[in-house]
Amino acid sequence: MPRPVILLSCALAASVAGNVLLVATRGVDEAPAAPPSPSPSPPAVAAPRPAAPPSPVRARAPVAVTTLPAACPDQLAAVEARLADAEREVEARLRLDERFDRSAPSADADARVRPLIERALADVPDSVAWDLECRGEVCRLEVVQPDSQSEWDWSTRLQEVPDRHELFVSSMFSGGAPTQDPVSKAPLFTSTAHFQLRGEGTVSGLEVLGALLAAYHASPEVAACKTQHPAPGWLSLRLRLDPAEPRITIDAGGSLAVEPGGACLLAALEARAAATPIPPGAIGATQYETVRVP
Repeated sequence: MPRPVILLSCALAASVAGNVLLVATRGVDEAPAAPPSPSPSPPAVAAPRPAAPPSPVRARAPVAVTTLPAACPDQLAAVEARLADAEREVEARLRLDERFDRSAPSADADARVRPLIERALADVPDSVAWDLECRGEVCRLEVVQPDSQSEWDWSTRLQEVPDRHELFVSSMFSGGAPTQDPVSKAPLFTSTAHFQLRGEGTVSGLEVLGALLAAYHASPEVAACKTQHPAPGWLSLRLRLDPAEPRITIDAGGSLAVEPGGACLLAALEARAAATPIPPGAIGATQYETVRVP
């Protein structure tokens, strides 16, 4: 075999052997490696939202001030005056015991009244006890006496004090419930009287009623009634002066109340009472009177 062919065959064999060796060393072709997985990212944190700008402060609307019409103060004054008149009217209609309960203790009134009570009850029996308490312009006298002393008339003694009308403008007498002595168990009886003191600018209602009765007894109308109706008997009268009306009301009883003579006497008194003026500042009062025939 010629030399060039041998050399070419050797080169070819060497080339084949080199390729076989290269394949052996590489092995099977590997698939291209996948790119590495990215490492997990930390959880996303929301960026803080920018704070909203503060809302503008609204200016408060000015408070509307209502101006009263010019007539309102006058109307308010008129209402207050009517209210004051109503309060005085209510006070005038209260009984003396109700006024006493509504008032505060008064040492001055006690000092004015106590000497008169002591003088009127100077001969009080040892078994009779009395107590005086004054509140505002009203004083209450409470008398406790046993039944054995019931004939001792303390109320008459009190009404016979000459200067009573100078101090009191109104009075009210009332009896209480029977009681017992807490030790001896003896029966007792409690009576009370209320007196209203004369205040500045006041007029005694008792004086008004007293003047009315004095003129009534001396009137020709009463004489005529007794002459026309000579049947004997008596007429019991209760006169009440109400300063709130103002007027004088009369209640009648007794043996002549349903007789013509009593009707005549009552009509004469009612006519005089209707014509009697009630002075300003008069205090309510009650007066009892008896008319006898002949």
